[in-house]
Amino acid sequence: LITAKPRSKTYGSRSFTVYAPKLWNSLPSTVRNATSLAQFCSRLKTHFITVAF
Repeated sequence: LITAKPRSKTYGSRSFTVYAPKLWNSLPSTVRNATSLAQFCSRLKTHFITVAF
């Protein structure tokens, strides 16, 4: 996804329109390319567990 430039230096980088694309782009392609919602949720959970431990 294309990231938007924040309008405000103080709060802009924490806005949904700026942070959501950054978070999506940081996910591995295996998570982003899931073909169903169930597969996406499963892969996302696995990714978060792997990152946490």
